[in-house]
Amino acid sequence: MRRDNRGYSLIELIVVIALLGILVGIVTSSLAPLLSARARRAAFSADSLIAKCKVFSMSRTGDVYVRIYRDARGVVGDYYEGANLVETEILGSRGVVIAPDSATVSFNRATGGLKPGSDAEISFSAGARTYTVTIITSTGRHGVTS
Repeated sequence: MRRDNRGYSLIELIVVIALLGILVGIVTSSLAPLLSARARRAAFSADSLIAKCKVFSMSRTGDVYVRIYRDARGVVGDYYEGANLVETEILGSRGVVIAPDSATVSFNRATGGLKPGSDAEISFSAGARTYTVTIITSTGRHGVTS
């Protein structure tokens, strides 16, 4: 009497599962830099918008400020002169998360420092990385750290 085994052996199944695990690990590790690049790009774009706000607040009369928030389009930066919205810029895609959810940055014309009520830190996250735009309250100096 001859038995006809048409299934897979346990060893074959273990090898296939191990190979699938390795492939998933490779794909996941190759996607992480792509996701963190979005957060990095958003942080540097926000830093650029903040620099523009500081320059114009020092050279123009009236209230100049930047509002950074997240909506259906992604991370958005609005540049205001007085009550007028002058420019809207998409800083990051929908996959980028910011903290706080909405941030306002305004500079004192006389000192160049942050006005009271302005946010001194704005964090941008995507993937495993977080980039933070930090503004020194007394001087208004700002930069991106990871």
